[in-house]
Amino acid sequence: KRFDLYLLIIRSSFSVLMYIIPRKAEENTIIIVEKHIKGIQAL
Repeated sequence: KRFDLYLLIIRSSFSVLMYIIPRKAEENTIIIVEKHIKGIQAL
């Protein structure tokens, strides 16, 4: 029974990570793109 609980926790934390990571990656990509645009404008 305890094993099922561990499995549930692992699954839920994994789905949370799958939800968070893409958003973080998206934010970083946007920041990088903005920096590039600013760099181009600086030229």
